[in-house]
Amino acid sequence: MDQGKGDMAVSKFFKEFLLRAFSAILMVAIVVILWNLGSVSREVMSLTIFSLLFLEWIFLFRNIDRSNLFLFIIGSFYILLAGIGFWDMLHHDSFHLLIPSLMLVLWTVDSGAYLVGSFLKGPKLAPSISSGKTWSGFFGGILLGHIVGYIFIFSSPLFENHKDLAFIVTFFVPFLGQLGDLLESKVKRMLSVKDSSTLIPGHGGFLDRLDSALIIFFIWEIYIISKYCGIPMLIG
Repeated sequence: MDQGKGDMAVSKFFKEFLLRAFSAILMVAIVVILWNLGSVSREVMSLTIFSLLFLEWIFLFRNIDRSNLFLFIIGSFYILLAGIGFWDMLHHDSFHLLIPSLMLVLWTVDSGAYLVGSFLKGPKLAPSISSGKTWSGFFGGILLGHIVGYIFIFSSPLFENHKDLAFIVTFFVPFLGQLGDLLESKVKRMLSVKDSSTLIPGHGGFLDRLDSALIIFFIWEIYIISKYCGIPMLIG
């Protein structure tokens, strides 16, 4: 009986993995093609994705009551500011070159955490927030994210003369990505939902796929605002 249950669990894992892998490959292929078609294609794609993402957020609160109103307002501000941050980075003279590398690192962290956590399992990272996340997945995703980050961010022309800054960005991005993932998991736990939508087979919705990126672009926009306000920041 136990052997049968174990075989079923393994079979379910590989089915889910194959669905996630196929969906991810297709999604990345579409994004890469549209990204390389030019600036107009990148802008249309970005606006479409963030519009769908925000609609997912609104849909999560379709039965909103007073107890969730503050969360909806704060979350809406967070998503909107992150979207503006992405748009600002997309049109920055230099930092737009960093977006593909950032996304690659974040997706590596997410995929690495899923794979390592699924195989090694172990103690739960934050059972009150997400029952599926483990410490092994957390550190596995961070490690893989650092490796990919050092390869792609350090080789970016943007950081050719700023290796110290490249190190800081590469070191913190995987940790921030995990934090963004936990934030969304906490919100979903509060709303008693598993995924933000079913638009991406095997992954949920755009909010589920980009939760780790939102915090990066949110912080970027805070930097932009601080810069215009004359507050000294690390990046000149």
